[in-house]
Amino acid sequence: MLVIILTLAFSYSHAQGVLLNEWGHIKKGNQLFNLCDGWLSLEVVEENVPSVLRIYDNNGMIRMTRSFNAVINLCISANKEYVAFFSGKNLIVFNVNTLNIRYFPQTVIFAVSNDGFPLYYQNKSVVYKNIIYLIEGSIPKLLFFKEKPIVFAEGKILEITSSGLQECFKSKGKIFEAKISENSLYFVVKHKNVPCFSFLLFHTDDLKNYKCIDKTIIEKCMLQSAFSGNELKTTEKIYAPLNYGEMNWPFRIGNSYAEIQTYNGYSPYLHPGIDFLGTNYQHVYAVKSGIVKAILTTSGDLHWRIAIADVDTNVETTGYLYAHLNESSIPFNIGDTVNAGDILGTLVPWGFYNFTHVHFARILCSGEVWNGQWWTTDNPLVTVTNLYDATPPVFENAYGSNLFAFRADNGTYLDHNYLTNNFVIIAKCYDVVNTTNIAKRVDIWDLHYSLYSDINSALNISNLFVYAFNWPLGFYAGDDDSDLNILTNVYSRDITCYSRGNYEFRNFYHLITNSVWLLPTGDYTLEITARDASLNQSSTSMIITIIGIPEPNVIGFAALLFYGVALKRKYL
Repeated sequence: MLVIILTLAFSYSHAQGVLLNEWGHIKKGNQLFNLCDGWLSLEVVEENVPSVLRIYDNNGMIRMTRSFNAVINLCISANKEYVAFFSGKNLIVFNVNTLNIRYFPQTVIFAVSNDGFPLYYQNKSVVYKNIIYLIEGSIPKLLFFKEKPIVFAEGKILEITSSGLQECFKSKGKIFEAKISENSLYFVVKHKNVPCFSFLLFHTDDLKNYKCIDKTIIEKCMLQSAFSGNELKTTEKIYAPLNYGEMNWPFRIGNSYAEIQTYNGYSPYLHPGIDFLGTNYQHVYAVKSGIVKAILTTSGDLHWRIAIADVDTNVETTGYLYAHLNESSIPFNIGDTVNAGDILGTLVPWGFYNFTHVHFARILCSGEVWNGQWWTTDNPLVTVTNLYDATPPVFENAYGSNLFAFRADNGTYLDHNYLTNNFVIIAKCYDVVNTTNIAKRVDIWDLHYSLYSDINSALNISNLFVYAFNWPLGFYAGDDDSDLNILTNVYSRDITCYSRGNYEFRNFYHLITNSVWLLPTGDYTLEITARDASLNQSSTSMIITIIGIPEPNVIGFAALLFYGVALKRKYL
């Protein structure tokens, strides 16, 4: 789409999280960077798993290993002596020689100088060496060119000098991207000519003389949503972000919303979005119009994303997140207007487990620029109207040959023919969406249960709601306690009924209810119903025996006190 200028100090190959450079040294990670006296590797298993930075010397010996919750928009100074990134809490700058780390305010737009001073954007201002420079409009890029701090404003290039901001270049279009290669500056100016975008590539060696050396015109997607304006709300209808507008399309789903994720011994977490499986370089589309609030990577090339707010405001508002795009394919900047059906970029090739996908989420955030610390608000899959899915959820035996498991407060498992007092009911079920791959099982949408008595129909309970996978999740926002509360009340994680979900194994053991039984002795039919996001439904049941009160003298609702999981009281 555009002319991309890259300078590679060395080559490497990547397979299953291992890097091999051209000298045969093995480095663990997903991405490798050349430093002044060695290498930096970046390892990330999944975007919600801590990222690991490792520094090696020229002999391949490890000098530093550190983990961070996020490594957002990592950059390296021109002399390769300083590394900067946003950790989710602070802008971090560290010296690769002394390994000394310094902390600066939150920002996702920044660069770092050869002497380790960050140039960063915050609150409509650019800050450099503790001096604040007010800037009008959005800032798509900050760079150091020949050791000069350069600000790329909407249609201008500004140099920070001892006397203040000096304008070096001005255009009617908007600065879109800028890179430095072999001591020259290349930058792209984007012009909007409905229904097209034109991209002009400029070159300069001295910030005085500029030459346009290339031009690309991109046609906008003219397909418009069947829904418009205020009809596109959180609980209302959208098209999927792939194959936009194709009706009854058999989208494959690789991970569902709030599905348990467990990778390489890290703590389990709930998946904060929907993974639509696609193909390498497939187009990703905006499902709703809005304003671009973030373009960033949480860790390396695989995790570039764009976040689009529903409305243009700095106060808290909703929007949509589209992750795992090729960085160079994103044709927008922060502050740009996007229409439903516009192409947002292409899918980055996922180099393992055939899992190329767009991670799609409904999010909530505030600020002029969003820094990735947003909440996910709900399950967007139920609002997708053009998904074809005819396969209902599947139940598996939860305990031995029994469909359901019954666990006492002390952790022991009970015989379903002899149940008394307090215990938790566990059901194992999953869903598949247009795939037969066992490693691409996903979780369901909601659960209900019923209890039927052969003794007295007045004791019957029909279709009692358990929970729906529709909670707000705080993982991106760093609210681990909230998500952990949900996870421990939804999934069984003991050695017998052990829930997990990764690229190889998917086992979902659901906690149906904690129950206090005040029932007459007898046989009962326990039925559990699971639905997926397309409202396909499956039910299964088994006969259980209650050893209860000696006489059926207390019946009805007062006689049966069900304590559902705490979540349905708190969230639903």
